[in-house]
Amino acid sequence: MILPFKTWIDEERKWKDCIKKKDVKAAREMLDDGNLPSQEVLQFAVNNFTSSNETREIVKDICQRIEIQLQEEHEEIEYIKGCYKHDDPYKNVVFVIKTSKPTTIRSHYRLYVVEQNNNETTKEMEGENCTGYPSEEMFQRACECLRMKSPHFMEAHSNLTRTSVRPVKLRKLQTPEKAVCIVFYVEAKGYIPIGENVLPEQIKYDDDKAFVTDVREGQCATAIAGPCDKHDDLKIGCKIVSNTDDAGTLGCFVNHPKDGLCAMSCAHVFLTVEAMKVVYKYEEKQNVESLGTIKCFQPGEPDLCGEVCDIRLFGNINNCGMDIAFFKVDEKRKPKTTAFPDVPAERISPLMSNGSELRYNPKSVMQNSKTMEMTLSTQFVKYGMKSNLTSGTYQCSGGSVRLKVSGRRQGIFRYVLVDQIEIRDKTGKFCQPGDSGAMVFVIDKNKDLMALGILTGRIERITYVTPIWNILKEIGMPLPYVLAEPI
Repeated sequence: MILPFKTWIDEERKWKDCIKKKDVKAAREMLDDGNLPSQEVLQFAVNNFTSSNETREIVKDICQRIEIQLQEEHEEIEYIKGCYKHDDPYKNVVFVIKTSKPTTIRSHYRLYVVEQNNNETTKEMEGENCTGYPSEEMFQRACECLRMKSPHFMEAHSNLTRTSVRPVKLRKLQTPEKAVCIVFYVEAKGYIPIGENVLPEQIKYDDDKAFVTDVREGQCATAIAGPCDKHDDLKIGCKIVSNTDDAGTLGCFVNHPKDGLCAMSCAHVFLTVEAMKVVYKYEEKQNVESLGTIKCFQPGEPDLCGEVCDIRLFGNINNCGMDIAFFKVDEKRKPKTTAFPDVPAERISPLMSNGSELRYNPKSVMQNSKTMEMTLSTQFVKYGMKSNLTSGTYQCSGGSVRLKVSGRRQGIFRYVLVDQIEIRDKTGKFCQPGDSGAMVFVIDKNKDLMALGILTGRIERITYVTPIWNILKEIGMPLPYVLAEPI
């Protein structure tokens, strides 16, 4: 909205007055009236509203209102955050922007548009392909350190997209340095969100020892969309759809303590962006009934296969962050076999013990992270409705990721998952859009399948998996954890 010149001058004067007086109440009233400061006055606020948590919060709120306005004016903006450059002693405010397509955005605020293609991922992969971890012990220590510290970092640093453990530290214009390091992936390298601190250069794990850290650019996305055949008796790996614009994969069947025989997949497969915002906002007060009836179809309408009965986005018991939904299986669509949809024998034989048929054992489920020690040589498989049967290798566990989902005219929603298991592509992509919700299995020493967790998203060559033991503990499943037997 363009204000008359005199009105604009008056509003600027009011902003400066309340900032000089550190009058937070007056500043909030200005925001509530829809009055936003200019770039100059915003900078004045950043420089002066630093005396208390309350004044620092109002600066963050001002930036957030400006971010919302710019997104409403430019629908191609996928990400925007008020920041300052880490090496700028004056902390000049700049709004870091990522867009869905190349575009020119004009604003009286200072903007920095992140390049859509940067070569850091290529450099990362090239540097890591020629090296390994110094020792398995150091790698496991780093994963445990990450599992303990990562949730704090994801909460304190809103620009973090994920955390991981890597065998090299990248250095600008130099050869990567071989070292076990904890990596922070951010939306835009070198820019710190207003009101937040710089990421640490080291993370202590013993009284006198620490892991070095590395900061890299990288985003993560969910894996939804694609087609499949109808299966009258549902199977793991089937295509499922709901009232969103996308489709996903049926992950597994469980005997839910409250709702009986249910199928599990990702919540973002079933919920619109607006519904996810509502559920995530109220955390412990998640109420499926308040969202109305959410029907599930396989492979699409009108072939009903159930209704959503339980949603877990926050993880109230373990505080671990989830993206899980359960739908009560329709009486006419109950599973009758442990087999997957058709898979060519030549794709199975190199992986499994029987060599010709792909089946899972409902009783073979990881009970916790120590059920089977996972190393860099551990192999994994998943059956997704889009990419079918694929295999991957272990990268690390205990990391966190900030996923995003978007919908037509509904904006973008970001949410955090922690204590994730990372699977690295082996020969081809481990997952593709449409595979969200698929069950990932670890291949044990006998070349048999053991249920590991639910596929939630992907970034570059890394797939994220939410551990099955966290999910089953969350819904109150008694030990030992098992999947549901076919009817």
